[in-house]
Amino acid sequence: MLDLCADDLTEIGMQINSKKCAILRFGPQYANSCTTIWFQDSPIDFCDKARYLGIQLQSSKTFLIDLSYCKAKFYRAFNGLFHRLAKLRNELTTLHLVSSYCKPHLLYATECFALSATQMRSLQHTWQCVVSHIFNVSGANVNFICAQTDKFSLDVIIMNRREHFLRNMFRLNEHHVVLRNLLWLFRQHELYRQ
Repeated sequence: MLDLCADDLTEIGMQINSKKCAILRFGPQYANSCTTIWFQDSPIDFCDKARYLGIQLQSSKTFLIDLSYCKAKFYRAFNGLFHRLAKLRNELTTLHLVSSYCKPHLLYATECFALSATQMRSLQHTWQCVVSHIFNVSGANVNFICAQTDKFSLDVIIMNRREHFLRNMFRLNEHHVVLRNLLWLFRQHELYRQ
């Protein structure tokens, strides 16, 4: 299969750099060793994690993403913004700017994946740490500030984004009977899972 792809690519004058290729395995047998796969006389490495379209995929029994990459980008954006706004000393303005410029890093592509409860708590904790840092408070005060300043909690935002994503996927694939039925079943499962 890979040889057919390589032949088609060479016909149109393109090449794949096999050193930049990696293989991730998902499913019950993901941890078992596998035979080496060769592409254009070079072996392709098996890896535990790989970045694809800004998401860190992680090899496991189920399709899983690693949120540490998104959280690191979020913290990097927050630290840069917070450092520049240190002299401003207006917590609400800082929180609004962090919500506008940094929160998208934290929520990137969350609508595409069925996040576990642990992953949702991790994202919520990350957001609460930033609110705690902005307002210099801790404990129940952080929850109170989040309840007063956020229009929706982070899990509700992710659920709304997911519903919007599934609705758009359903609408875009309405002419494909099989995809439409699969998306409808998946959407129903997701709605009742919440």
